[in-house]
Amino acid sequence: MTTMENAFELYSKNPNIHKSFPLFVLDVNQDKCYPKRQRFHEMHWHDEIQLTYVLEGNITIRTLNASYTISKNQAVFINKQVLHIITDSQNAHYRTYLFPESLILFQVDYLNQKIQTFLSNTNVTLYPIFQDKLIQIIKEMDSIYQQRDNEYQICSYLALIISKLSDLIPPSNKTIEYHQNIYI
Repeated sequence: MTTMENAFELYSKNPNIHKSFPLFVLDVNQDKCYPKRQRFHEMHWHDEIQLTYVLEGNITIRTLNASYTISKNQAVFINKQVLHIITDSQNAHYRTYLFPESLILFQVDYLNQKIQTFLSNTNVTLYPIFQDKLIQIIKEMDSIYQQRDNEYQICSYLALIISKLSDLIPPSNKTIEYHQNIYI
């Protein structure tokens, strides 16, 4: 029998998920997270899509299948329900946007097909973003976020970013299988 005394829950819940605007943003600066989160540097997964933009220093993102180092003015996409961990350098400053798929969907089904097909592809787990045009869009969104009270614009930017990612990442026929019940 396996003991669970030192095990912890790998699932991380978005505290804003039941609010009218369920975007949750973490600002991590020199290993301090705001709003304060426990275990933000531990292996975890969540139901939300994650977009992390590095403002200073560098971070390393690891999943069970990949590892990438992302530096200043670069970003990374992490799909929903992907087990991952972020570690950072001492001088790192990054912002993580966590949002449910519903935040970037439209009222018209045929407009959603591209985004839903992309996000439901189990082969699309982690993707580093180095393309200048896409980074510029992320910077613009981050600037709008800093101004607050621009929820519609942020949703529009997030939808645009995910749409552009779906154009960049080719569909894969490879199947990646892994088991996410891991005890640490």
